Amino acid sequence: MSELFEAELRDRMCYELPQPGSSPDPNAKPPRVKYEALSWSWGRETANHQIHVRKGRGIAKMKCSKDLIWALKHLRRPHEDRILWIDAICINQRDNIERNHQVENMAVLYDQAFNVCVWLGRDNEESKMAIDFIKNEIMEFQNFDDLCERKENTNKWKALLSLMQRPWFSRRWVVQEIALARKATIHCGKDSLDWKHFAIAVELFVEVETATHRLSEVMKKDIEYYHVPGWFEYVSELGASLLVQATGRVFRDYKTDSSTDGNGVPQHNAPSSRQPLLSLEYLVSTLSIFDASEPRDAIYALLAIAKDTTPLAVDLQPSKSTVQGQTRAALGTFTERKLYPVHYDLPYEDVCCNFIQFCLEHSEPSRALDIICRPWALAETGFNILNPGGPAVAPTMPLPSWIPQLSGAPFEMMPQAGMDVKKMGRKNADPLVGLPILQRNYDAGEGKSIDRQTLRFVKRTGHYSLYIKGFILDTVERVEVPSQGGSIPEEWLKLAGWHDPTAAETDVPEEFWRTLVADRGKDERNPPMYYAKACKESITKGGIQSGAVNTANLINNERNSIVAQFCRRVQAVIWNRRLLKTERGYLGLGNKHVQAGDKVCILYGCSVPVLLRETPKAKEDMEKEDEEDKLRSGTALARLWRRKNNAEKARKKKWDELDPEKKAKIRSDVAAWKEKMKADHLAEKAHADWLKLARARPARKTPEDEGRKCKYEFIGECYIHGMMDGEAIQVSNNERIPPRIFEIR
Repeated sequence: MSELFEAELRDRMCYELPQPGSSPDPNAKPPRVKYEALSWSWGRETANHQIHVRKGRGIAKMKCSKDLIWALKHLRRPHEDRILWIDAICINQRDNIERNHQVENMAVLYDQAFNVCVWLGRDNEESKMAIDFIKNEIMEFQNFDDLCERKENTNKWKALLSLMQRPWFSRRWVVQEIALARKATIHCGKDSLDWKHFAIAVELFVEVETATHRLSEVMKKDIEYYHVPGWFEYVSELGASLLVQATGRVFRDYKTDSSTDGNGVPQHNAPSSRQPLLSLEYLVSTLSIFDASEPRDAIYALLAIAKDTTPLAVDLQPSKSTVQGQTRAALGTFTERKLYPVHYDLPYEDVCCNFIQFCLEHSEPSRALDIICRPWALAETGFNILNPGGPAVAPTMPLPSWIPQLSGAPFEMMPQAGMDVKKMGRKNADPLVGLPILQRNYDAGEGKSIDRQTLRFVKRTGHYSLYIKGFILDTVERVEVPSQGGSIPEEWLKLAGWHDPTAAETDVPEEFWRTLVADRGKDERNPPMYYAKACKESITKGGIQSGAVNTANLINNERNSIVAQFCRRVQAVIWNRRLLKTERGYLGLGNKHVQAGDKVCILYGCSVPVLLRETPKAKEDMEKEDEEDKLRSGTALARLWRRKNNAEKARKKKWDELDPEKKAKIRSDVAAWKEKMKADHLAEKAHADWLKLARARPARKTPEDEGRKCKYEFIGECYIHGMMDGEAIQVSNNERIPPRIFEIR
């Protein structure tokens, strides 16, 4: 079968073209066409295949990837037309202006499609087994418990896991495409499955495994899989699981049948009945597991489904954009949403900075800065979407340290021993700041809001600076080895002063066990008191004699639910973190990059302490910055002078237009005012004397003066025991610790 296909593109928005020779009514609206939208994974392979695209009477050749070729092969119908909207064909990827424009259109395109075809790729034995398993067994609810207990089903659960790990489920754009879909169908080769049935299967799978770990226990009963403990561990963090969870929470849906015509085609002017529920900050923070070839899409791919944003192409005026008018009509009943610029030509560091500024403006002021503690930014790999197999595109500058990258994310797909496929695994601890919509975990700043008068973002030659107000609480004096795989190193116990942990008569230091769990329990509540006993039990039985407590072995082999729950919490807190001690004697946790000498700081608007690395500025660097600031100020002063000059000309013109009587009255009033000022010379003299005294006093150092001589690198958030709930502010008040403005690069 030939790999060349013809795809008729009737119009960007799928209107029917008039028939040749007909005379269409210019006032009549073109009829809507029943079309479907394709959702597929672009991948990074070179587009070295061709299709024929017919538009009107002409035929053009277009390059595309092999995966799209297979999708077209399996989705086409032999004896009838099938109209598909495909982004790779309908969007000119070489034109950034059009790409900006199409981000606006996404809400309309996928919302008005009759069906969204999800292409997972070619089928194999495992995919067939998984789809049949869902259709014929999982959907039979009365037998679900039996499915979870019989070892004969291990291959079927493994096949379902394999289906959930297909590349499509890791793509950032699919969140929007599925959330907006009125109906969706999964296609894997020749097999198909309703999206709702797949979502139900995933929800049941995740719920059973997360709550009871029953399915991992069943896998141990099979001689083929018993050697891999926790086969389905972290299945709730898979892209498929998060996608099903997210799409169920993105909208509150009030759809009715009145939004479609008799043929099932969405009506163009039908009012939207969807209410978005989640903010852009929440979506970007929680969906970090989803990847994108273009790093800017980490933000742009979620604009149309956020409750506080509406995408707007930077090159279009809202009043002149027909498509934007359609988008606003489709989103007419949404809550108030701010226009968010979509600009693919903007340097990536500026795109990230704009997102952080948006979060600072729309978040709770006392925790607005938490966004710099959550990993969300995709690394700029240099992938060229126009030429996937070509040379990488060099970034304009490295991302500043205050833009948190996904290298610090808690989970990632990675190879696992004993498995022939990648598996979701933990690589870092969970962020301490929590999620935006949840009640704050901590309040280190005691509700102190971000100081917007001193907040600045300055882009200079070679670096990007964030100026933020706060104070230095303490200095890291000593750090120990990082926790590998969530284990508790023996050196940590010694730093905490617990020198004989195996002795029956010694109790675990309270400061130590609370630090291991960051003084929180399940669902960020206060830690239960039995954690102290569970910590002692874990240290005794976890192999401390070998140099570290193996928490994974305790979870998988100890068969003690209390110890397992404690160890899971410990892993979520200490994984890849270091235990530290400050000069004031506080015990704490920082990421693996923390060093002795790093500053423990409280930044106003951040709910947890942070670690900053201080570096004095060279004199030459300060002089260079002063020159750049003068140039920047000079440009601003020039604009101010032009405005002042224009205002002066306007006042002079207005004065010249006044009649002589009004001019005489104004001159008389001015003369009277001057006489009054002369009569009040004593007050003027007193004021002058006061000014002399004030100028003679030594100038007080301002926060700007304190922070100007140093630059800081953002190392990350940290836990400092006893300083997480406002105590740091009390220390600063009692000891009169001066605030300063930190320049973080």
